[in-house]
Amino acid sequence: MMKRKLLDTKIIMVGSFMFFASLFAANAQTDIAKGKKIFNSNCAACHKLDKKLIGPALGKISERRELEWTISFIKDSKALMAKGDKDAIEVYNKFNKIPMMSYSYLSDKEILNVIYYLDHAK
Repeated sequence: MMKRKLLDTKIIMVGSFMFFASLFAANAQTDIAKGKKIFNSNCAACHKLDKKLIGPALGKISERRELEWTISFIKDSKALMAKGDKDAIEVYNKFNKIPMMSYSYLSDKEILNVIYYLDHAK
């Protein structure tokens, strides 16, 4: 009985995840142009999609970083480093100890649009 409940819970969780993921994908596709615009006006001076500039190449970022971490890093990389986040400190050290600007004024939706653009730009 306990195994059946656990299995039902897992099925519900996976189903819910798939539903919300599909909603995100459908919604984000309509906003790729917004993501590109935000990237070009805020990020392109230091980042390229396919090569290192001042900061790392950002194309296909979701293949290398967790979504939650990426959003937190974009919003305030210095706060992550202050908490001792190893990945944030590694990025800082690898790229000449130049801290990324804080983009705390961007909403999560705007950042998701940028991430979607980064993951799907040609």
